[in-house]
Amino acid sequence: MPNTSVSGPPTRAARCAPAARWGAGVRATLWLGAWGVVSVPAAWLVWGWTWPSMAATISWHLPLLTLAAYAARLPKAVRLGAAYSPPLRHPRK
Repeated sequence: MPNTSVSGPPTRAARCAPAARWGAGVRATLWLGAWGVVSVPAAWLVWGWTWPSMAATISWHLPLLTLAAYAARLPKAVRLGAAYSPPLRHPRK
C-alpha cells in the first residue's frame, strides 16, 4: 500500500474548487484591506500636523487606490484559486 501521508501539489480540480477560490478571494481582500487600513493613518502621521488639508485629501484618495488595486487583483486571485498567495506571504524564489 502506498504512503498517502505525503501529498504532492494539489490537482487543478482541488486548486480551482469553489472553496479554494473563495479562500483566495479572502486572502486578497485581507492583504489589500490591510494596506488600505495602514495607508490612511500613515498619511495623517506624515502630513497631519503640518498640512491637514493635504492629509485629508490623501485620506480620500488612498482608499480609492486600494479599491482599484482590489478590482484588478481579485479576478486574478480567484482564477488562481488555492495557488494564490499574497506577495509578501512567501518570498519569491
